[in-house]
Amino acid sequence: MKRVLLALLFWSVLLQVLARADGYSFDSETQRLSVPSLRLKLDEAQVKEISAFGTLKFSEEQMRLLRLFYPSATEHANVVVATHNDNREDVAPDEVNCFWVAPDEVAVELNEKLPKDKSPFPAPVNAVFPSEANLKSDPERHIRLSPTGNIYFRGELIALERAFGLIDELARFPKTSLGIAFPEPGACLYVTMPPPLSSHEASYLDETQRQPKQLLETLKAYGRSKVVGVEQRW
Repeated sequence: MKRVLLALLFWSVLLQVLARADGYSFDSETQRLSVPSLRLKLDEAQVKEISAFGTLKFSEEQMRLLRLFYPSATEHANVVVATHNDNREDVAPDEVNCFWVAPDEVAVELNEKLPKDKSPFPAPVNAVFPSEANLKSDPERHIRLSPTGNIYFRGELIALERAFGLIDELARFPKTSLGIAFPEPGACLYVTMPPPLSSHEASYLDETQRQPKQLLETLKAYGRSKVVGVEQRW
């Protein structure tokens, strides 16, 4: 009996660990969630905010819907883009995430374990960008792409040529100065990809706009020519 109890305890602990190591609750290929969620449509200004900053200010109508389930919800949230999931994120049992699942839509997890007197959204932190001084010593850069191919760096709209310039900056870092925490070649441009447009939506892009996937491949090719990594990130 003692062995049975120990075995049950072991499997219980193991399942808890695995549950917390499974990462976020979405499929990065389909953007589908594996948990109940509240889907909210976005207006143009909200799409731009998420694209540039990774944060979202909810509208009054969205807040009304959110507070039906989360009475203490606050009006700002960090937004995780559902296009990249390494399945290693340590997710707490009462955690609530807001995922960007379609170009004009987010999904907020519905988690009954969150106390009703607690906001599901911590203070936004994604909009805090590295200082110029930090950029001089940090062999990483992070850009974000909008569904229509706009490129944002530190919250500002930039041209593709400026994105190439960021790769050039990273290429100048001496390889011997890079710590072991960085994968080869060390310096890396991280790219947050938006949820993909449907084929119908993509057909409305004008000649000045690029598909985000095309931009990513262009940046990767340029990165290879400069021995600089270009990888996806939330």
